[in-house]
Amino acid sequence: MNPDACNYDPVAACDNNSCISSGCILADACNYDATAGCNDLSCNPINSGIIFSDNIETYATNVGITVQSVNWALWQNTSVDAMATNIDASSGSQSMNINGINNHILPRTQDYTDGILDLTFDLSVVQNGASISMLRTYTSPTQVERGLTLVIDNGSLMNVIAGDTALINALPIIIWNHFELHVDMHHDSAWLTMNGDTLARWPWSLYDVSGLAGNNAFAGIELRGMNTAGNNAQFLLDAFSMTYTDFHDCNENCIHDLNQDGVCDEYETLPTQLVEITEENYLIYPNPTKGMIYISRNQTP
Repeated sequence: MNPDACNYDPVAACDNNSCISSGCILADACNYDATAGCNDLSCNPINSGIIFSDNIETYATNVGITVQSVNWALWQNTSVDAMATNIDASSGSQSMNINGINNHILPRTQDYTDGILDLTFDLSVVQNGASISMLRTYTSPTQVERGLTLVIDNGSLMNVIAGDTALINALPIIIWNHFELHVDMHHDSAWLTMNGDTLARWPWSLYDVSGLAGNNAFAGIELRGMNTAGNNAQFLLDAFSMTYTDFHDCNENCIHDLNQDGVCDEYETLPTQLVEITEENYLIYPNPTKGMIYISRNQTP
């Protein structure tokens, strides 16, 4: 009869001591609760690493995915659960089958308000299209703020709404398409690639095509089967991974603070005045692997 329990039953008349406690289930989070049976979205972000990864290989194909894993949740109680399928896959032999306009499902995450999130996933359109939204905030299905929405039709039409930019491109849709999303909340920036090609770069917090400011945060992912006309559709999802990078430890201290000023190295601001870079006062270190150049006065990167 505990409303905070994972298996709360609102019609129960007495307590049978079967309640399963909720809490943070991410083992690397600062407030990990080993006794929790389901995620209550209270996890404090881990410093860095993969916080969610699923290639859909471990699920039975005749049972809803949210029943088999606490990492996925239905969009709302009336939603239809997605299931694993062996129709096709980009890795292994199974993928997630999402079909029907009411088939909403999202990975469970708490709200991230700083640091960097990197998401990768593979998608294949089977019938009509697919709709995927990256959420900046989520309170309920009717109280949500979307930072990025992809609508892919089977007829090679990609509709991308990224911040204040609406792009409609007749992009070639192959059998399996690989997407990567990079969200840097500290610098309020994001970019999206599809099969290695950049589709959009934008300030992450921009609300929509109106250009209004929204929330610089990340709360989850919405998946549903529909196309631009709102018709029922079907798509497959595979090789889903979410990586988070924070620059503070569990005590909110900087992990990297070279000059010991309390400001993390990753957040150091540029000088207010431009300084001429010469071989005498700066050292330059090319890093071809990362495609960038390090500039330092006295430190070897």
